[in-house]
Amino acid sequence: MLNIKPIARRFYWRVASFFGKREIVHIEKTENRSTNIFVYSDSRVSASFEKPVIEDLVRSLEDDDIFFDIGANFGRYSCLVGTAVPTAQVFAFEPNPEAASVLRGNLRWNCIDAHVIKTALSNREGETSLDLQEGAERASIQDESGPTSDSITVRMITLDNLLEREGLPHPSVIKVDVEGAELKVIKGMRATLPIKDLRLLYCEVHPHLMKKMGDKESELFAYLDEAGFEVEVIDKRDVQYEDGGSEVQKFIRASRGGE
Repeated sequence: MLNIKPIARRFYWRVASFFGKREIVHIEKTENRSTNIFVYSDSRVSASFEKPVIEDLVRSLEDDDIFFDIGANFGRYSCLVGTAVPTAQVFAFEPNPEAASVLRGNLRWNCIDAHVIKTALSNREGETSLDLQEGAERASIQDESGPTSDSITVRMITLDNLLEREGLPHPSVIKVDVEGAELKVIKGMRATLPIKDLRLLYCEVHPHLMKKMGDKESELFAYLDEAGFEVEVIDKRDVQYEDGGSEVQKFIRASRGGE
């Protein structure tokens, strides 16, 4: 029997969006848990999750943007951008097969025509272990320590090489959330960062997880500065990990002068 409940929900939200003059993004995380994000015409959001980042991103989007969601997970940002700017091209990078499956479902649910690329980005090519010990939302590559009982092996490539081999368009806006591998991902953009079309880069910085991978957040800030970006912290929060570690996560906005 046809399940009309999702269809009815979608129809209701689209009608509400039209009459309320707001975009509605619905994220279906699991079968029994969901999150609604309401984005209003003045760029305010009603969801508390990373509000400053979402508001800044929505204000900054342009009709012809090419958005790369690196570490897309379940698709919150891919769905947000695809809904707020339907003419934008969205590319969602997610190496975890379980998360990528949910991501595709969320894109269909929100009627977003996006490209899902199931690979990990880094500063080199090959294979790496993706640690799933703390769940799909905190999956992280373990480039040095190797596989464990809670990990899977995934393909890894630099963004520079992927763009060249697959003929993908160069991004204008990038979001990076890769649980500690952010410096490695950005170092894999050595040829991409100088391209003037790339005007904005948002990145969630995880100092504790970066340290476990041999990196420092100060190196990340310095690398973006040397690439010609102005970096500012637009959101932060305290986080505790199951290994006993803690950190102040920072969400940064890197822009070229004048943006």
